[in-house]
Amino acid sequence: MRMRPTLTAADVQRVVTACRHEAERQGFCVAIAVVDESGSPLYLERLDGALPITATVAIGKAQTSAALRIASGAVADLLREMPGLMNAHVGIAVRGALPLSWQGECIGAVGVSGMDPGQDEQLAAAGVAALG
Repeated sequence: MRMRPTLTAADVQRVVTACRHEAERQGFCVAIAVVDESGSPLYLERLDGALPITATVAIGKAQTSAALRIASGAVADLLREMPGLMNAHVGIAVRGALPLSWQGECIGAVGVSGMDPGQDEQLAAAGVAALG
């Protein structure tokens, strides 16, 4: 039987804490979501001032990234090349989520919503970096 790495609660907290600190440092009001490799939500936090819809969008972006094992923003390029992928209903294809990997395996994704998509992705990158 093959052993797979998985996100622990401590891993999730490190990712979210790094995203939150970067958001607070820049004065951004966002939602932060972490999902496992199947796209199931593990954590969601909506910072004060973030619009309610940001929670749904952050989860959707993270699910997209986890399902396809790539940045959510790269999915738009894939959709142009393979429009049938839209039928897969994998989430939201907008920049702001990045896959979380450990030893070459996708173990989940972090998604951020509330600012410009590039800024959201910047915050997600802080979470990825915290995982090491």
